[in-house]
Amino acid sequence: MIPKIDLLSSDINEEVFGRTVAKKEPAPQVAPQQPKDDSRTHPEKLVQGGFQENGAAGQTDIFLPGPEASSRANFWKSSNFEYLINGITLGDVNGDKKTETVVVTPTEVRIFSMEANRFKEIAKIDMGHFIHIVGVDSADINGNGYAEIFVSATNTQKNAAQSFILEFNGTQYVPILEKSPWFYRVVGQQTGNPILLGQKISLGDPFSGDIVEMTWKDRKLVQEKTVWDKAGLNLMGFSLGDVQNNGQSLYLAYDSYDHIRLLGSSGKALWEGSDKLGGSTLYFTLSQADPGAENVRYLPMRTIIHDIDKNGKAEVIVAKNHEISGRLLDRFRVYTKSQFQFLSWDGIGLSLLQETRTISGFVRDFFIGDFDGDGKDELVAAIVIKEGSMAFTEPKSTIIAYEMNDMPKR
Repeated sequence: MIPKIDLLSSDINEEVFGRTVAKKEPAPQVAPQQPKDDSRTHPEKLVQGGFQENGAAGQTDIFLPGPEASSRANFWKSSNFEYLINGITLGDVNGDKKTETVVVTPTEVRIFSMEANRFKEIAKIDMGHFIHIVGVDSADINGNGYAEIFVSATNTQKNAAQSFILEFNGTQYVPILEKSPWFYRVVGQQTGNPILLGQKISLGDPFSGDIVEMTWKDRKLVQEKTVWDKAGLNLMGFSLGDVQNNGQSLYLAYDSYDHIRLLGSSGKALWEGSDKLGGSTLYFTLSQADPGAENVRYLPMRTIIHDIDKNGKAEVIVAKNHEISGRLLDRFRVYTKSQFQFLSWDGIGLSLLQETRTISGFVRDFFIGDFDGDGKDELVAAIVIKEGSMAFTEPKSTIIAYEMNDMPKR
């Protein structure tokens, strides 16, 4: 029997699945239950007839109708978490040859595993209240069998980087680098060739530092080569790959206005998108030119370049958060719904291949990998339902996963 979990109410059904949920009479009073287990149920995926009220997985119309193939896809959702998730990644962080899910809150790193079809928290590392975590990645860059956890963070004033790296020592997760002035991003995990990138964050502007490839040498993290030496990009929204499917690796990044740009090694823009994609409420505080106004720069979201439909051509995967003001206000951001878009190079630019239906809440971060150990890739996303930034409100987040094998083929 699949236990009932807290869904995104009728919004999930109306926004994601395009159906209206009938109002039900209140359930009769029942006897108190036993204390709730910390694990999260992961039911069987092949539930026919849609996403059920008493289940966390199903097969439903995740993708918007298109001219090619069926748009039905398998979908999974965790219980709601009473904390704010600021980042998510997948990796074998404890050397057990299985994939763990790593999520970060503003001050914690939490690690989950799928055991006996249950999504269970197996570790929590509290980093104290003097940092603010803004991103996470993992990869075994030092080659010792344990994927390091690269955590990008700022100080509490949000005007300087204060990142750290954790690694499993056989019994617990310990810092192997702390108070780093760098942001970190790992690209290429899906191809089996992960590359660690770093950007030293200055007090002046998080979009100004060089982006470099990094590696371990004599147990120290060192710069190996410069990847990008032009101003205007932040590493959190930067990736590289064969976007044009011609064997040439190019750079893909958000500018400070959330427009996607495809860039050559010379720094020349090969293509620039006109739509605002991504969209985050995580920000960096700049030095104040006007003491009466807060000067902030919002950090960009992750982009992923990956051949998700296994046709030999790479796609670009981005989130699109819908802002209540239509992105008309630079310093005021409130997102109410979101969706994913899959873009492909058509010879002229990046065109929309497919997109998911909108869901309530907004995407904080996402990743692609074998989330549940079934041998298939899933797109796994951290969804913020309530940010808890207003007085008398508590944060609430959840994790969702789409089966990528079910994406309509082109």
